[in-house]
Amino acid sequence: MEAGEGLAEAVLRELAEETGLGGTLGALCGVAERIGDGRHYVILDFWVEPGPGEAAAGDDADAVTWAARSDLAGLDLVWRLTEFLADHGVLDRLA
Repeated sequence: MEAGEGLAEAVLRELAEETGLGGTLGALCGVAERIGDGRHYVILDFWVEPGPGEAAAGDDADAVTWAARSDLAGLDLVWRLTEFLADHGVLDRLA
């Protein structure tokens, strides 16, 4: 988040910066923590209904893709992402 920025504003700004998409912010999906190397990250994940347009990777990503549930096993995902998605009902929404 940037100084003076509200949570909803930060979520939608990050969505636009990282994917080039706008969207409508939904409810909190879940919270993840990553601790290591002298750092402690608290990650708030929200449901977002993406707006129209084609997603494009921002400057901090190599690529962006829409993935079906069956695609996840073949993707290089961050540590424990699949478990997070399962625990928070995200996989239930994927075809």
